[in-house]
Amino acid sequence: MAGQNDNTKKILLGVGCGCLALVGLCCGSAGVLALVRKSSFESAAQAHAERFLGYLQSGDDLSAFDTAVYDGDGGLYSAITFHACIEATPLADLTTYSCSDVDAEWVQGGHADVTCTITSATRGTSDVTIGVNGADSSPYLGFIWFSPGVTTGPGWHGDDCATWSGREFFREPPAGRVRP
Repeated sequence: MAGQNDNTKKILLGVGCGCLALVGLCCGSAGVLALVRKSSFESAAQAHAERFLGYLQSGDDLSAFDTAVYDGDGGLYSAITFHACIEATPLADLTTYSCSDVDAEWVQGGHADVTCTITSATRGTSDVTIGVNGADSSPYLGFIWFSPGVTTGPGWHGDDCATWSGREFFREPPAGRVRP
């Protein structure tokens, strides 16, 4: 009778450990998948911000505008307004840029802030944070935030550029950035 009791305990212990291992495997796989997805989104967001900056650097304002708006829809902004807003910032005469830090919202967020160091021919070197939204696999820009003390023209502070600058945004600027 004692041998049968020991076998029952071993079987129950084995089944219990197996179930626990299966649950752990499922949870672990989901966690790894979430981290891979986040990393992939961060890479795509950084590539999108760098593409935008590359267009500005090469003087291709129309492509920069297309990269900035959702799915090519300039309904809220015109290319002319966009150009005027960018002209009021160090992005107007961008000579070099380097993006190194991406802060993505957790898995379902669809938004990342990409931090870049830019050099302007007339305004020197400064930091900028570019918001990238990843809706419907057609990334577009969110808000553009500069580091404190960056020289911007009066147009950047006006109502036409408020949505690009984030001035009317409901959240606070990212750390180390200021509202225009």
